[in-house]
Amino acid sequence: MKIKPFFLACCVIPHLYGQINSYIGSYSGTNKDGYLQPVASLLTANFNAGIIPSSEIDSTFHVYFRLIGTGSLIEGKQLTYFNAVTPDPFLPKSIVQVPTILGPRHSSNTIGQHGLVYTFPAGLGLRQFIIAFPQISLSGIAGTELNARFFAYDTKGDAGKITLVSIGARHDIGRYFIRNKNIALSVGYFYNQADVGDYLHHTSHLIISSIGKHGKHWNYGFFGGYQKGTIHGTYVSTDAEASTVSYNLTNKNPVIFGLTAGLRFGALYMQLSAQGISPITLSYGLGIKF
Repeated sequence: MKIKPFFLACCVIPHLYGQINSYIGSYSGTNKDGYLQPVASLLTANFNAGIIPSSEIDSTFHVYFRLIGTGSLIEGKQLTYFNAVTPDPFLPKSIVQVPTILGPRHSSNTIGQHGLVYTFPAGLGLRQFIIAFPQISLSGIAGTELNARFFAYDTKGDAGKITLVSIGARHDIGRYFIRNKNIALSVGYFYNQADVGDYLHHTSHLIISSIGKHGKHWNYGFFGGYQKGTIHGTYVSTDAEASTVSYNLTNKNPVIFGLTAGLRFGALYMQLSAQGISPITLSYGLGIKF
């Protein structure tokens, strides 16, 4: 079965899995993990980006509605290449650097005994990954801010239903010992989940701390934390048995750190942030405060 790719303004995850059988159907052994692993790192980084709306948590109750956009440039060998091993009974056994599913759109050939050739599949050739989703925040609840993201869409096709859910909270711990009211120190926890039919199930956990300074119309800050994300699902191989293949992978580089800065004009505000290590991810938030 081949699924045609399509573009969805709020989520391009289907583009990654829209042609999953035609791209990774021939990967049914250990090589599939290296081929797919960068997706776990990419989704985990993007779902956790822009999670901190600003450096401060309101001292009085307010409701925020935001549109958060995140994006990563897909560069570097960690995301675009992996070391694959030629499968049995192909001889001689060789280790070959080949594209991941995010890597270049060209296949790699290895010549073995008696002139036999083994071909490793190409990648999707993605140069960037961009998603966007709405976020609601309830701020100023005893020094705590609650955040939630949700998006759902039924493709009416082979990709099935797409859902994105994120919930979390952070607490202003600086209120207990920092006397400067323009400096905020917070810690928080966030949980994310995304599902694309039976092809992709993603979950991630983020523990994060941030410190920043803010004024009437501006804010800036620094943040760092630990994130763990997993992807799992199934696809159908293209071998003679057409067997169902399962995968379960986690993100690399669990430690994150970054910068955030924003401007506020009355009820409107804008927020920018950048985080690393791999992939480097940028986020933009546009919101309104009630």
